[in-house]
Amino acid sequence: MKSITTITTKETDSTNSADHRDTSTRQDLSRRKFLGYSTSAVAGAMIGSLLGASRAGITDKEQSPVRGSRETLLSRDDTIKITLGVVAVYATGIDSKSYGNGDDGSNRRHWGEENIQLAVDDAIKQIENTLGGNYKLSTRYREVVDDPDGSDTDADGRQFPMYTKAAFERHVDSTREWIRSRDDYDPDSHIVPLILFDSDKSELGKEAVGLAYMDPSKPRIHFSTRGTPFGSGITHEMGHLLNPDGGRFGEGMAHEGVFTAQLTDENGNLTQVGAVDTIQVLVEQGCKLDSNPYASIHTVMGSGLMNNSGKDINGVEIPTGQKPIYSPAEMLFLQPWRQTGDIAPGKYQLSYEEDKVFGLVSDLPPDHILRTAIPNADRLFIGMNVAQSTDKPPTSPETEKFVGVYVISNDGRSTFEIRTTIFGTSTQPEGKEEVVYADEQLGILVASGCGGRGEYYARVLDLSTDEAQLMLDKSRQQTAERSQLIASKHTDNNQPTKN
Repeated sequence: MKSITTITTKETDSTNSADHRDTSTRQDLSRRKFLGYSTSAVAGAMIGSLLGASRAGITDKEQSPVRGSRETLLSRDDTIKITLGVVAVYATGIDSKSYGNGDDGSNRRHWGEENIQLAVDDAIKQIENTLGGNYKLSTRYREVVDDPDGSDTDADGRQFPMYTKAAFERHVDSTREWIRSRDDYDPDSHIVPLILFDSDKSELGKEAVGLAYMDPSKPRIHFSTRGTPFGSGITHEMGHLLNPDGGRFGEGMAHEGVFTAQLTDENGNLTQVGAVDTIQVLVEQGCKLDSNPYASIHTVMGSGLMNNSGKDINGVEIPTGQKPIYSPAEMLFLQPWRQTGDIAPGKYQLSYEEDKVFGLVSDLPPDHILRTAIPNADRLFIGMNVAQSTDKPPTSPETEKFVGVYVISNDGRSTFEIRTTIFGTSTQPEGKEEVVYADEQLGILVASGCGGRGEYYARVLDLSTDEAQLMLDKSRQQTAERSQLIASKHTDNNQPTKN
């Protein structure tokens, strides 16, 4: 097909807080207008793909190995600069000011300029809220009128126009050239083209909602506009590229999964929801990684949601969330300057404050059982998970937190949460502790506790002590009883109804 290209250029610069727009009213209007044009079935399906456990369809291209050592000079005061080249592509005859799907044969764009810029602005704000000044993203926005260069066939045998993978790469290259040709080009800033085909269909969109190419020589993102623009998708794909070593930017984080104690019988019936025991016993019982690679709820690299902001579709004000969008294990990778200590007996009030101890880390011995159960299990990390969405920052004593235990690779890019217990996965009442991890080979027991007044802490005990053994026995019994009750109810609720 003949391609006609027209370019209009508009800019936003997130490196200067004065350039941020007040988008609360515009976001409210955009969401209502957009949802008015979208069918609930399509929007609901894509929301599941973007944000939840159904995100198994998202894949990543050219993902490099996540093992290996790294050296970085990124300190507390250093900044990695990123220029996000946001390009909206749509076909000839499409109304440039429109939005709202356009799959019904109309000349509307899928998202439209305002929704695209709002989605990108939200993503940048969430990344910078989590990582402070270490990562500064600026955007350069333009629109390109370019007809689809290929076609595909639907289930009924009818052909429809489609943008090919070659078109994506062509727009990636032209975006890089455009940014480098600008007067405000910063050679110290990493260029990341973000290409959105805002009409018709895309060949890459058949593979996944978002595709991040983990290629330090040419990091780039394809993002589908087939569903709602509001979600965690863009922050997820950016997470695949962020790296504190400037020379390796583009080799970012993998998905964050969960080691779980859920077990089923041969018929698929749930027999165990959670368990407390040493990790050695749990692995021998058959406990393993959740089959969903996005199982972690503490990060957008899993099934965690980006914080809400602005107003909902009914115009009701939503507090701007301050919960980190990346897990504490991922934040340790992205901010390697954070203070850590060795995992040893003691009580630790771990904190998100920059001048305090953030977490505890220990190398796993070569024969550790976790190395057989989790890929790239090189180190054990203990940090603080933020319990729920909050309008207070994680440094605030009013923000509820609890201990999270993670396995991380040597280079920090691969992280998995160990979440086997039922009781220790939320904030404990004041004065109460819950066992969240025990390890025979490391000789430790880890408890999560709250001392009041925001004093959330991790306590590490020598596993051989009487106190540790009593805590382990009590937690083992309580968790087993609760697990059996939940599993029984789950099985009963899934029995076929007799007529």
